[in-house]
Amino acid sequence: MPLYAYECKVCGVRFERRQRFSDEPIRTCPECGGPVHRLVQPVGIIFKG
Repeated sequence: MPLYAYECKVCGVRFERRQRFSDEPIRTCPECGGPVHRLVQPVGIIFKG
């Protein structure tokens, strides 16, 4: 399962959740209940050669 990072638009707290592709994205902050948005993270790819 992928690990998604979120950030609260109100308090700025960042948190990560392991979710399935079919799960709905998280919409509320666990700290303050404000709206959150998912952060774009780099993909862990290593090229050898």
